[in-house]
Parts: sequence; C-alpha cells; structure tokens
Amino acid sequence: LHFKDVIEKGAKGHDVILGTGAADIKGMMIELQRQKFSGPISLEYENNVEDRAADVRKSADFFRIMAKELGQKVQ
Repeated sequence: LHFKDVIEKGAKGHDVILGTGAADIKGMMIELQRQKFSGPISLEYENNVEDRAADVRKSADFFRIMAKELGQKVQ
C-alpha cells in the first residue's frame, strides 16, 4: 500500500509529513483495519530534499503513534 499525506486535496497538493496535511490519516488507518488489511505499507515522502531522512522519520513516528492508538501492530 502506497501511503502519504498531502498539503491540500486535489492535483495541486504535494506530499508532507504524515499528520501535517489534509489527509485523514487516522480515518484511513481505521478503514484499513476495518478491511483487515495485512499487507505491507510504504510511507512516501518526496519533499524537502535537503533533509528528507529526518522528515521520513517524523512520518514513521506519527504512523506508529496512530497505529498504537488504534491497537494495530507495526513492525
């Protein structure tokens, strides 16, 4: 699953750190849980070329926090 957040909805939106944009990340995770999704999830982030690794870590941390709140397991 390709997973990312965007600054605004629509074609003009670019990706941002998870939890800082317009996407309903928690809602999407709840829906994946409802569908019993068990496949791999890839967090995408193509912005901030100067320090992309730090921003990817922030996204991963946010994802783990949301998963923990929802009782989901993350490897």
